[in-house]
Amino acid sequence: MHYTNRAAHLLYGGEHVTSSAILYHAEGEWMNRRGDSMLTQVPAKVLLDAHLCYDIICTETLQRAEICDGKLQVNGEVYGALVVPYGKVLPDAIKAQVKRLCEAGVPVLLCEDRPEDLEGEVVSVKDLPARIFALGLADITVEGNCPLLRHYHVRRNGADVFMFFNEDYANAAVATVKLPVCGDFARLRLVEDSACRDTTADGSISVELLPGQSEILVFGGEQIELPVHKAPQKATVLTPTYDITLADSEDLDAFYAYKTTDKLTSITSAAEKPAFSGRMRYTFTLPLDKVPENAVLDLGKVGQTAKVWVNGAYAGIRIAAPYSFRVADLVHKGENVVTIEVANTLVGKTRDGFSHNMVITPSGLLGPVKLLADE
Repeated sequence: MHYTNRAAHLLYGGEHVTSSAILYHAEGEWMNRRGDSMLTQVPAKVLLDAHLCYDIICTETLQRAEICDGKLQVNGEVYGALVVPYGKVLPDAIKAQVKRLCEAGVPVLLCEDRPEDLEGEVVSVKDLPARIFALGLADITVEGNCPLLRHYHVRRNGADVFMFFNEDYANAAVATVKLPVCGDFARLRLVEDSACRDTTADGSISVELLPGQSEILVFGGEQIELPVHKAPQKATVLTPTYDITLADSEDLDAFYAYKTTDKLTSITSAAEKPAFSGRMRYTFTLPLDKVPENAVLDLGKVGQTAKVWVNGAYAGIRIAAPYSFRVADLVHKGENVVTIEVANTLVGKTRDGFSHNMVITPSGLLGPVKLLADE
C-alpha cells in the first residue's frame, strides 16, 4: 500500500496523454447477428501490443464530446482519432456523431469494413497501428521485442510523468523508448525505494525491467534532491543451510517444521507439496568477517512475494522482481540471522476453471541467493 500511495500521488489527477479513442461496441453487438459485429477488445488488443495507448468511450460520451483543432476532446482528454469496431448496422446516434467528426477533420478509422451509411476510413485491424503511427498520433514509440511492456503518460502540475511496467512474468523487457519530451528527469523505482537523476537530449530512454518490474520517469515539476543508490560491485553466491517451516493457508501463523536443506527447490513441485498454499519461512545464518559497504541481499527467483528480516530487523517486502533488499544497516560482523518469508497464492489448493489449463508457477525461495556489496 505504501508503494500504491506513492504511485497514485504521481499519476492521479492529471491529463492522460493517449493516441486515440475506441468506440465501445455495445450497440454493434446488440443490433447485429453473431458474426456481423466486432468486439471492442479486438482493436484494443492490437493497439496494446503495438504500444499505442487509448481510451474506450461509449456513444453517450461521444455525443457530449467537443471538437477542437481536428481532435476529439472529452473531459480534458484529447484523442487524435476515433476507432470504430465493425458492426454491419449501427444506430443513427453513432452515424450522426461520426459524420460530425469527419466534417471537422477528425480521423475516423472503421475496422475491417464499412457499416451501413457510416462515413470514415476503412482500415484492417492488423494495419490499424501503422495507420495511427502514420497519422502522427503515437505519443511514445518503443523499439525492442517486448510486446508486454506497458506504458502510461500523464501531465500534471507542469510535469510529464511516464510509468513503464513489464507485464511479462517470464522475460525481461529491454527496449529503447522515444518520449515526446527531453531534458533532465527523475527515474523512480518505487518498489525498491530507488531514485536517481538522468537526462536525455532527444527523448530517447533505455528501459530495462525484470519480469513484473515497473519504474516511473518524471520530467519537470519540482526539482528535489534525490538519494542516488549506486549498484554494488561484487556478488557472492550464498550456500547456507536453510531451516524451512511452513504455515498452511487455513492458519497462516501456525508454522510447523518442514525440512532442513542446502538445496532450494519449489515447495509445490510434484516431489514435494504440489497443493500447498500459504507461507514458507526460510531461516539461515550469514557469517561476515566485516560489515560490507552498500550491502544488498538478492534472493534471485521467488514465488511469489517475499519479506526479509535481518537480525530481527525488518528489511522490507517485494511483490515482484528484483527481490533485492538493502541490508547494509542491518548486518554486523560475525553471525547474522536472516529470515525470509515467502507467500504464494491459493491456486495450488483451489483450482478454478482457468488455472486447470495453466502452468502453475513454482513456489518458495528459488534463488540463487546472493550478497551484493562494494569491493
